[in-house]
Amino acid sequence: MKKKLTIKEILNDCKIIAPLDLQENWDNSGEQITFPETKVSSVLIAMDVTSAVLKEAIQKKCQLIILHHPPLFRPLKNINSSHPQQKLLIEAIQKKISLYAMHTNYDSTINGMNDFFLKKLGIKKIEPLMMAPGNYLKLITFVPQSHIETVRDALCKAGAGHIGKYSDCSFISSGIGSFKPLAGTNPFIGNTNKITYLEEDKLEVVINKNQLSKILTSLNQHHPYEEIAYDLVPLSNLKAGLGRIGYLPRKLKPKELVNQIEKVFNVKDIRFSKRKSSVQKIGVITGGAGSYYPEALKMGCDAYISGDIKHNEWHEANEANLLLIDATHFASENIFANSVIENLKPRIPHIKLIKSLADTCPYIAN
Repeated sequence: MKKKLTIKEILNDCKIIAPLDLQENWDNSGEQITFPETKVSSVLIAMDVTSAVLKEAIQKKCQLIILHHPPLFRPLKNINSSHPQQKLLIEAIQKKISLYAMHTNYDSTINGMNDFFLKKLGIKKIEPLMMAPGNYLKLITFVPQSHIETVRDALCKAGAGHIGKYSDCSFISSGIGSFKPLAGTNPFIGNTNKITYLEEDKLEVVINKNQLSKILTSLNQHHPYEEIAYDLVPLSNLKAGLGRIGYLPRKLKPKELVNQIEKVFNVKDIRFSKRKSSVQKIGVITGGAGSYYPEALKMGCDAYISGDIKHNEWHEANEANLLLIDATHFASENIFANSVIENLKPRIPHIKLIKSLADTCPYIAN
């Protein structure tokens, strides 16, 4: 019989694929309503929690809904059942359904929303539009060769060595370590006041800062040495950050790119600026991020895709000869469920992940 996971265990996996410290400072990604010890058989995935989505979760016996948009975006001073959104939260609590949001942290994470969007357009050489501050560290430690597998496996089990869709990533090199145990020590190997030379392996793993305490605890539990030597090196070369840029396989005329977006993302109400010349270098932030178009210009993009573009942004884009494309907030993010399933399923293969059918566009377009 396969072991059921708790809400807490599944949310730990969510925090690995989309670390919370990647979210913007105005955001409220993460736990919205949580019953941490509830056992989970099914998870519903939707962009927003609505009455229809909550009803679907109840009907399909889902104990958790993973959302893109946090329902608790601003602090509440009170809860009133006559308020439509708050009524939903009350019902979720009554039904013991947990809600968890992956918003701007999922926009920024490696293989998150914006990567998924560009890859569906066949775009390659993908990089962050805006580099995230250093959220990753490289842990370097030195292990006797007799214990290298034990220590490496323990660190990876604690969350180290996770890069994109790959887990258990590490680098091992060999060398000679030396040390002299002083009075009062109890060395794993060697004698007091005598220098010991020992063949050791240098173990390197990437870790996320929010996993640091857990990983160092595991290191201390499984490393045989009384005094463990390790280094923590800040990293800025991992491909996390808000938005993405990349290159189309070939140059396209503006209308050709718009037609491709309409076809791939099943959207018909796209608006775009007046650029006439062909484009190849593309920037994107899915959702409502038109105000970030200057970042795309700064990075030399020919086109920038987002949603909820404002009147003044159209004029500014035309003056800059930028192809600004409003793919709509909903259509640009309607890939959320599929991308979450792709990222989360390998980590929890025996949990049923369900794309919401009730999570539909909130307006009608002619």
